[in-house]
Amino acid sequence: RDEAGGWGALVAYLSLFGPGILLLLAVTPFWAMLRKLSLFADFLAGINAAGAGFIAAAAVMLTMHAIVKAHHAAAAMASVALAVVFKQSVPACILGGGLVGLLLSEHVLNLGMATYCASSQ
Repeated sequence: RDEAGGWGALVAYLSLFGPGILLLLAVTPFWAMLRKLSLFADFLAGINAAGAGFIAAAAVMLTMHAIVKAHHAAAAMASVALAVVFKQSVPACILGGGLVGLLLSEHVLNLGMATYCASSQ
């Protein structure tokens, strides 16, 4: 019987979330004052833009490896269309894209099997 598992989990939890929680508790009293400073507001806007840029770059990099065949591209386009044109929720977009990918796969309709963006090896 391993009794150290619970203590190890507690130490891991505190090590992972403790610094962020302490930082949050330390900054919270000053947050309203800091947000009123134009220099700090500009800094936050820059951090927000950098975060959005990193998310966009990650999405592009993942897409380049995920879309290998035409039916993958069709599933991605269906998901984007559901999100942007039809304003559907994220789960609906994921399920819709998955359904399109399944219907066009070699297991159902056998459409869209040509290599598309990346090389399939």
